[in-house]
Amino acid sequence: METGQTVSFGPYGAPGGNWDDGKYSTIRELIIYTTDGEFSAIKVVYDNEGKEVSGKINGGFYRTPNSVKLNYPTEYLVSISGYCGYFKNSYLVVKSITIQSNIKQYGPYGKEEGSRFITPLTAGKIVGFFGRVGERMDNIGVHIKPFQITIPSVGPFGTTSGKQWEDKIYSTIREIIIHSGWLIDSIQVVYDIEGRALLGEKHGTDGGQETKVKLNYPTEYLVSISGYCGYFKNSYLVVKSITVQSNIKQYGPYGTEEGSRFITPLTAGKIVGFFGRVGERMDNIGVHIKPFQITIPSVGPFGTTSGKLWEDKIYSTIREIIIHSGWLIDSIQVVYDIEGRALLGEKHGTDGGQETKVKLNYPTEYLVSISGYCGYFKNSYLVVKSITVQSNIKQYGPYGKEEGSRFITPLTAGKIVGFFGRVGERMDNIGVHIKPFQITIPSVGPFGTTSGKQWEDKIYSTIREIIIHSGWLIDSIQVVYDIEGRALLGEKHGTDGGQETKVKLNYPTEYLVSISGYCGYYKNSYLVVKSITVQSNIKQYGPYGKEEGSRFITPLTAGKIVGFFGRVGERMDNIGVHIKPFQITIPSVGLFGTTSGKQWEDKIYSTIREIIIHSGWLIDSIQVVYDIEGRALLGEKHGTDGGQETKVTLDSDEYLITISGSFGEVDKKIVIRSLGFQSNKRMIGPFGTEEGEKFRSISSTCDKIIGFHGRSDKYLTSIGAYLGK
Repeated sequence: METGQTVSFGPYGAPGGNWDDGKYSTIRELIIYTTDGEFSAIKVVYDNEGKEVSGKINGGFYRTPNSVKLNYPTEYLVSISGYCGYFKNSYLVVKSITIQSNIKQYGPYGKEEGSRFITPLTAGKIVGFFGRVGERMDNIGVHIKPFQITIPSVGPFGTTSGKQWEDKIYSTIREIIIHSGWLIDSIQVVYDIEGRALLGEKHGTDGGQETKVKLNYPTEYLVSISGYCGYFKNSYLVVKSITVQSNIKQYGPYGTEEGSRFITPLTAGKIVGFFGRVGERMDNIGVHIKPFQITIPSVGPFGTTSGKLWEDKIYSTIREIIIHSGWLIDSIQVVYDIEGRALLGEKHGTDGGQETKVKLNYPTEYLVSISGYCGYFKNSYLVVKSITVQSNIKQYGPYGKEEGSRFITPLTAGKIVGFFGRVGERMDNIGVHIKPFQITIPSVGPFGTTSGKQWEDKIYSTIREIIIHSGWLIDSIQVVYDIEGRALLGEKHGTDGGQETKVKLNYPTEYLVSISGYCGYYKNSYLVVKSITVQSNIKQYGPYGKEEGSRFITPLTAGKIVGFFGRVGERMDNIGVHIKPFQITIPSVGLFGTTSGKQWEDKIYSTIREIIIHSGWLIDSIQVVYDIEGRALLGEKHGTDGGQETKVTLDSDEYLITISGSFGEVDKKIVIRSLGFQSNKRMIGPFGTEEGEKFRSISSTCDKIIGFHGRSDKYLTSIGAYLGK
């Protein structure tokens, strides 16, 4: 049986489990049984190092067998998907299953009704099944052997002289032994190889002081090294200092920080090996990094569950989209990129309507989001009525008719790398696979001068406290960081002059978002940081020091501050911050109403303070007072001043979670007839006249309304909302 590292996905369905086939080399065949049209049992024929192993039948009643024979050994399973729903309206079972190999899709087998599940398409090879069975298949899951990941190398940093050495690649690193003084004399690494410690060779000599950096294996691992390269005896380049950064803390620096600085990426992955060159001293050094595994999330599908399921899979990027549309979306066909080659996918739907080709400027332009509307076709069943595609450069569309319920995928989640959906007489639903953007930690600053000794606190989870010494200027700063729930007191940068102030944040809910201050001349001779003010997501602290000279400020909405760096001499010479960008996913609910009228968009804010509504027989207008970083902002009025004005002011701890109402015909036009809101404290409204078709957004205690969008002319014709945390 398979003994390598595997991961398990599922089970999907009811909780618990009572069967597990174990883990094998691969899968040769599946026999899937259905009873009364529903998935009921499964039998798997495995491969165990070239020998066929037949598993048991796992399931309840089984009648109709469906054999799926894979083209062993080149074809293998990569994913399963299906639907979970209620059996006899009483308990949850797996109602259908579809299996995906590296070559094609098999199924669906059973009834596609209920809640859809899918395992990742790019995680690895399925090597085993498990689950629970009763009268039917209660749940199902899979064991996956991850695909082998290419290990990139970073470096070497230094010169090309000296004898080359290579430690190779291992599971992780347990310990580093460094000899150093004025420079790095040697390095020796204790690696981990499948749970066993392996002491690597020593590269260099025993000069200087020995330091052992012992990591807390297996939870702690290396993510980055940094250091300085400079001249030894004013003649040749060597590695003069090294600092190692784990996922928990920083070790070092060891040696002398002078010369040219180098650093490997902090978020690329886990260091699993070292290499370099060594002569009289350490000439250069580099690392092998195992990238962090990136999963490909799916967004959608938007529409109904009828129609035939289709799945284009996942590719490098998208080059072109071909859309047939008129009153609705008739078909979609995508030209993908696969390692530099164009691949025309299948057409999903028919040739009705007008053909539009959206050709992206490959390779610099790529898709980031789709949006559109789902509505009824022939007043009988739900279809995708319109679609708009958004690249990193521009918007294309809309194509089709914008009426019904609006959907949108996140604009900042990543790059779209695949489509899936359902198609019948028309396009029944559509969804996308998104490759998340790799999050880098940008640095802002430093503000001040380039004199003084450089310092770097590195990057942590968040900040708990800042200790500032100040008077006429900033004498020193010291930061208490958080590292996976533990407090870590950083080094003090500067001296104890002036008055000490401790800024203690309300961890974990409060965090820093910005610093500002002034840089000016000290003793009329050189530039220093004269004052500093820190801004959290809740309040402002400071200013500390004297506000004179040139002002600086970091962005207020860029993200969370997770580290400080700068220079210090007699006083604080300069200061900068590392910022972890906020991950923004803004879901929307609605549009409720019609597509007539002028489109409006209030954008997205922190929260809502007040709503001003004009209403009578219908909703004449809506105007919202938003909160933006503690300041009130009056949005535009959408509609006119007819009817009675009502102002709804929310409490400081109150926020909106749903909108509801109705829309119907007035003077031969569809308008919003009534509108109400649900806050976390009360029901507000309804306003207007409750006639026509009712609507209500889905309630979630985790989301609040942070913006509105819609359409209006003389009256409010449609409305939707954006949700945030």
